[in-house]
Amino acid sequence: MKLSRTAAFVILVTTCFNAFAISEHTEILYRGQWPEYVIGTNVIALPQVRKILSLYEEDEKTYIEIRYPGGDAGRLWAESVAGWLTSYGVPARYMDLFPGSGAADQMVIAFIDRR
Repeated sequence: MKLSRTAAFVILVTTCFNAFAISEHTEILYRGQWPEYVIGTNVIALPQVRKILSLYEEDEKTYIEIRYPGGDAGRLWAESVAGWLTSYGVPARYMDLFPGSGAADQMVIAFIDRR
């Protein structure tokens, strides 16, 4: 079977794009949802945390990105969330923290898969 140049090009481009596919699932955690008493049962009760943990697989091509509100308070909150995710089995090397969640009262937790 002989392919036209156009068909061969389309197959090549489609294959290349699929090789670099990135999927992302994002959860928004609002400051008011973060437990007043930060203990394991209260943190794991958050649906956003459970969803991110259910998606996570330890793989060099997957990671979690935490985008937090700027400032010291936002950074401390992000570090607390990251610490809890680590205690639930996500190695710290698979998480990145960045300022700039888009609002002062929310954190964006994204599971990113580059497979």
